[in-house]
Amino acid sequence: MAKKLAEGRKVDTVELVKEYLENSVFKDATLIQHEILKGIRKILDEKGFVELLPVTVSPITDPLNHPHFEAEFEYYGQKYSVTKSMILHKQVAVLVHKKIYIVSPNVRLETEDKMDSGRHLFDFVQIDMEMLESSREDVFDVMEDAIIYTIKTIKEKYPEIISKYHPTLKIPPNHLNDTQLRN
Repeated sequence: MAKKLAEGRKVDTVELVKEYLENSVFKDATLIQHEILKGIRKILDEKGFVELLPVTVSPITDPLNHPHFEAEFEYYGQKYSVTKSMILHKQVAVLVHKKIYIVSPNVRLETEDKMDSGRHLFDFVQIDMEMLESSREDVFDVMEDAIIYTIKTIKEKYPEIISKYHPTLKIPPNHLNDTQLRN
């Protein structure tokens, strides 16, 4: 069994990696994760969005609005931070391309009091999307289309995984029909 921290959390080890590789939950989760990314990319690409690569290290990053540890270093006389969020970068990028998205990894060194909150992850990936000169409703419509398409695709492609973990998963209603969804 993998080594554990005093609080009972597992430490990354070769044994832990082996456990993940042998665990069907991990295999199922990665298949669904892949399909989520593929589905959302498909809809955003069809709607004219440009995918940008994430910025992982930068002299500017979101300062966050709560206590956390900084992941900073100096390189050639310039101070850099591990990017906590793409919020500043996407605001600049949207001046070049009016519709952009980024599959963005985030590292946030939260304080110990956040460890058991259930809301604060140390390392996670999010899809950042930005649309210049668009209303909030326009953004919601695009994301709704992407989510509905993705759930529909996952239910069709992986019914056995869905029935194992979330047999009551329903495709949310959409105010647009399927032909409009693809435009």
